[in-house]
Order: sequence, then structure tokens, then C-alpha cells
Amino acid sequence: VSSVRHTENKSSPPVRQVLKELPALMVTIVSAVFITGFLNANVVNYLPTFMASEGAAFSLAGFSLSVVELSATVGTFVVGFFSDRLGQRNVAITGTIGSVIFSIGFLWTRGWMQILMLVGIGLTVFIPNPAFLAMIQTRFQANRSLANGIYMSSSFILRSLVVVIVGLLADRYGLRPVFTWSAAASLLAVPVMLFLPNR
Repeated sequence: VSSVRHTENKSSPPVRQVLKELPALMVTIVSAVFITGFLNANVVNYLPTFMASEGAAFSLAGFSLSVVELSATVGTFVVGFFSDRLGQRNVAITGTIGSVIFSIGFLWTRGWMQILMLVGIGLTVFIPNPAFLAMIQTRFQANRSLANGIYMSSSFILRSLVVVIVGLLADRYGLRPVFTWSAAASLLAVPVMLFLPNR
């Protein structure tokens, strides 16, 4: 038993070393998470309120969120297949650009076309998250739990902060302008993602 423990300790870098190497990747990922978090907040937290404010029935407003969440489940499942072939960075960038396109389409359409745009949003807007997680898991294989914990906690704190900011902006300027700004601002995450490793 002692020999096994010795082998495990020898194969795993010290926590201090991981904490020293992790920021180089984490800062870039967290920056992208923060930028795209505004669009995510609009989609996840304020979509039913937005739909209701646009005149949609409450049943349709609730249904819209269900459409996004169901599509997100499919998109997150499929992203693993393409991530292994195209690379995590390319998948994250594609998902970000796709979510912006579908979000703009959602804002400019009505009726069933709007529902189709929501399907597209759900398929793409959450794609960067598993791609980022795969990057961290691949880069820090000997300390995956620690790296994953740092990423998840940082992401949770940032997204919680963004939800509050979006709410404040929506109260002042309205949900439609904030939704539009958030979609456009997500494109700023693309050049940031170019600094990420692709495998």
C-alpha cells in the first residue's frame, strides 16, 4: 500500500505547482466565460420574462425556456463528438458565433421562426462550457479534481455576478436592448479564445 501511495504522490505534481501553471489557461477561459455570460444570462434567467414583455402568452414564455434547455442537452452531448475531431477551441468559437447568429435571428423573428431560433440558441450557446472543461481536464490530467474545482467555482461566481448586472441593465434600458448588446458583445470572446489551445 505504501508503495502505491508513493507512486501516486510521485506522479501527481504538487498543488503549488498546479496553482502556478493554472492561471495561464484559466485567465483566458474565465475571460471568455465572463464575456459570453451576458448572453447566457439573458437566455437562461430572463428569457421567459423577455418573451412575456414582448407580448407572448405565459405558456409560450415558459415553453421557450424548455425548448432552449432541451436543445442545450442535445448540443452538449453532440459537442463531445466534434470536440475530439475539430479541437476544443474551434468548437468553442463555433458555438459562440452560432449563438450570436441565432440570438440575432431570435430578436428579428416572430412565431414559429422564433422557436426555431431558440432551438439554434440552445444547441450552440452552451457549447463552450464543456469545451473549456475538456481543455482543463486534458491540460491538468494529474490534478483534474483541483483544476475542475477552480474552473467551476470561478465560472459560478462570474455567472452569478453577470446575472445581477444584466438585471440592473434591463431595469434601466429594457430587456430587448440588453439582449441585443449581450449577443453582440459575445463576439468579443472570439479573439480571446484564439489564445486557447486547440487540443
